[in-house]
Amino acid sequence: MAAGCSMERGIHEEALYKQIKEVNYSDADLLKLISDREKSGRINDFVYKAYKRLAKERGLQ
Repeated sequence: MAAGCSMERGIHEEALYKQIKEVNYSDADLLKLISDREKSGRINDFVYKAYKRLAKERGLQ
């Protein structure tokens, strides 16, 4: 069962990443979103991970 949950989580995480990528945030906005999440301590969720992944792909971090 744990493997199924992990796979399902990966699917949701990938779908969320694609949605965030489609929004096409500017580099400055993306870095601000990451910074805001870090300041508020929300760094262990899918959204933060998706922001960080997109920033890394853009060569921002």
